[in-house]
Amino acid sequence: WGAARFKQALDPQKFGRDLKRCLITLAVIGLCLIPLSDIIKLEMKRFMEPYADHPAFSMTELIVSSPSDDGHKVIYGEELEIRAQASGHKPKELFVTFYEPGKQAEAITLPMFNKGKNGFVQVVENVKTELELYVHTADKRTKSKKRRVGLILTPKVDEAWVQITPPQYTGLKTVKRKYKWNSISALKGSEVKFFFHSNRPLQSGEIELVASSQKIVMKSTSNENEVSGSFVVEDNTRLRFKVQDVSGLDSKELLKGSLTATFDQAPTVAIVNPDRDSFVTEDFILKIEVEAHDDYGIREIRLHRALNGMYSEPLVLLPADKYLGTFSETIEITIAE
Repeated sequence: WGAARFKQALDPQKFGRDLKRCLITLAVIGLCLIPLSDIIKLEMKRFMEPYADHPAFSMTELIVSSPSDDGHKVIYGEELEIRAQASGHKPKELFVTFYEPGKQAEAITLPMFNKGKNGFVQVVENVKTELELYVHTADKRTKSKKRRVGLILTPKVDEAWVQITPPQYTGLKTVKRKYKWNSISALKGSEVKFFFHSNRPLQSGEIELVASSQKIVMKSTSNENEVSGSFVVEDNTRLRFKVQDVSGLDSKELLKGSLTATFDQAPTVAIVNPDRDSFVTEDFILKIEVEAHDDYGIREIRLHRALNGMYSEPLVLLPADKYLGTFSETIEITIAE
């Protein structure tokens, strides 16, 4: 019986008829599967590449619209804005999950803010590692493809301060203020100290005084992200700066400024009254008014008097405040004495 059935199956006429029926059946099945071609392709990819990034099919399609590709990089310590769009069935809420590559167990999940037509938004602050991220629904049945975000480790100066300490004799106080990469002025002999804060931990820096080709080394402070360096003002000069992080990377920014050196001008002194040579009687009381000016202060004035060419000890006049820029005094002298 088995041999007879086998011979019957090999009958050329019946074989052609059966093959035709089989092809028609496969064609009908294929036509029925055309609307599901996208699903079939996706599932085939998931079967052929089980460890690749092929999220399961869902009636909701999620796309990370920003960053738009895996080539995006963020500066170390800055923030990353993540945007997502949904098509098909619109979800009420979405979440973003991100982690350092290879450390998925330490992943962080944050809810995203629904911006209506503008999609969903979330901001990750203080990024200090490369990231892998994807957006998903609360139950994670619907996921987007993963996005890879790189990191720019080149140090960047985000804040700078300048501190100017005038020479001690001026009596002026030390002033520290934010430095805005512009021209500053300081009295010759002043100490100028710069502080630079970076997004990266720093190990050193450099201040170049272009006029003298002198290079000042900046050293790290108690703040690991800050370096400082100082010099004494001698002349006008242009300034160039750079910092170096703990891994040896130099800043690439064009950091520059200029310094104008000011000079202490000599004081001026005058006898205001009498304003010219005068003749007086022996019983006259002479009122002598003296006045002095200086850009940083008068310490003392000495008034010299002579009789027939012989000078007596000078009268010393001391201002109440030696840093007073303008000082005047009136002295009464009895001629008879």
